[in-house]
Amino acid sequence: MGRTGRVQSGGNGGGGGVIPPTPEPVAVNVKASNTALIVLDLVDPICTSEPRCMEKMLAPATSFLGLARSAGMFVLYGTRGPTLSKWLPDVRIASTTPTWIRS
Repeated sequence: MGRTGRVQSGGNGGGGGVIPPTPEPVAVNVKASNTALIVLDLVDPICTSEPRCMEKMLAPATSFLGLARSAGMFVLYGTRGPTLSKWLPDVRIASTTPTWIRS
């Protein structure tokens, strides 16, 4: 079952809102030849400082990344410049993989 939470507006006097529950996963079919997987911020210290990332996100992301690579899917990594060399071992970037550096 999904979770529901509350958020607050970042400014201009706006009120908070309700985050809708997370939907249940569904199977999808994609063509690896015209689909990309974007991997963001599975790096130290961003992921390692968030228990939910390490406990709930890393293993499924690693599994999905392996499937994507096996299928020949384009994989794009993105993180901030200072963490570019700090990818977690399970999702380490390949030297030939394009990388998006946010500033």
